Amino acid sequence: MWFSQLNWFFFSEYLTKVRVNGADNEAEAARIARSVASSSLTKAAVYGRDPNWGRIAAAAGKADILFDQNKLRIMLGNFLLMDGGQPLPFDRPAASNYLRKAGETRGKVEIQISIGKL
Repeated sequence: MWFSQLNWFFFSEYLTKVRVNGADNEAEAARIARSVASSSLTKAAVYGRDPNWGRIAAAAGKADILFDQNKLRIMLGNFLLMDGGQPLPFDRPAASNYLRKAGETRGKVEIQISIGKL
């Protein structure tokens, strides 16, 4: 199992870090992280202060790295949005506020993704 922590990506008002673990190797983890970080869906969600787990999951899947979607885990900052491939209840206004504050202060947004390999 590998862990990839890419450098910060600059999205207009934000610095965004995508971390991926559970991939078979560093290259796979980096490919998923790059897919999420460069996704227009992810950028729109972050910029629009929309803590949308579906956009992040879709971008991870677009990387063309096989993984068990039933083991997918997504965190946005300290907010657990998805675990075991299932969306979880979370404090949407607080997560949106996390994104808003990052934008207002040119702060950091962290996205953590764990995948389960097939």
